[in-house]
Amino acid sequence: MPTHKYRIYCDGAYSPARNQGGIGFVILEDDKKIFQYSKMYKNSTNQRMEQMAVIVALESIKEPSEITIVTDSMYIVGTLTKGWKRKANTDLWERLDKYNVLKTDRLGGISNLIHLRELLPDQVQLNKSNYEQF
Repeated sequence: MPTHKYRIYCDGAYSPARNQGGIGFVILEDDKKIFQYSKMYKNSTNQRMEQMAVIVALESIKEPSEITIVTDSMYIVGTLTKGWKRKANTDLWERLDKYNVLKTDRLGGISNLIHLRELLPDQVQLNKSNYEQF
């Protein structure tokens, strides 16, 4: 039986031109922010960053919970809920398959970005020493 009901706003992005990207997520319970996280990465892809945002968010929850993932990524939503084929990033899909995500919501990119910015107002600027190779 789930002990909590969480709504998780996730996003990931990557710029090959700059060889940098990152993930961010905010976990809400009863519309209150209970946890937030962001991290920078190098040597990745946009799809991997979208996946990592969801995976790291789910890995941060330690008790059985009812979870809704909110993302602007059709890649995530389509693969989790519409049976899209998994042609790439199988290592990350295997990690994601450990979790029973019952519901996903898709927000348009700008709506999700605005909501994440409202929830993460105190986010600090990260320098190169904060990057992880991925």
